Amino acid sequence: MRFIAGNTYHISFWAKLKNTGSATVKITMKASYNNGSPVYSGISKNLNNYSWNLIEGDVTLDGGSGTLTEAKLYVNGPPSGVEFWVDELSAVLI
Repeated sequence: MRFIAGNTYHISFWAKLKNTGSATVKITMKASYNNGSPVYSGISKNLNNYSWNLIEGDVTLDGGSGTLTEAKLYVNGPPSGVEFWVDELSAVLI
């Protein structure tokens, strides 16, 4: 998918923790522009390790100056050493 500056995307994915009772998992959108610092936005949710958890929300690619040169999604958040799985990542233009 090609992300476009100024648009909003509905991001969703399923996640599950392995070796801890609970932790926060987040997805971050990093948008880089040709004449400014990267802009970060994202969504997060506190998960448990008993079942798959749906994480979803809307992310808008704005706040940067210049032309959008790169957009990346990162799934992160649990402390070091905590294993987690991610499945069915989706980004839909809304």
